[in-house]
Amino acid sequence: MKCKVITIYKTDLEGEVNNWLNSGKYEIIHTEQTQVDGYVTLTIFYMELKEVRSKKLDNIEKIRRQK
Repeated sequence: MKCKVITIYKTDLEGEVNNWLNSGKYEIIHTEQTQVDGYVTLTIFYMELKEVRSKKLDNIEKIRRQK
């Protein structure tokens, strides 16, 4: 799991997050947001799709072993 922290003025947050997500290479696990004096800090915990696929394959293998 990885972490992306974005600190930006609140009116620019949506565009910044959309630019980051447009690659489609991430699965978001959890987010946290704080705001101070018009600035927003958004912390995104995510996994890259390669990590997600690997975890799914590991889970499938564990289930196969249990049978």
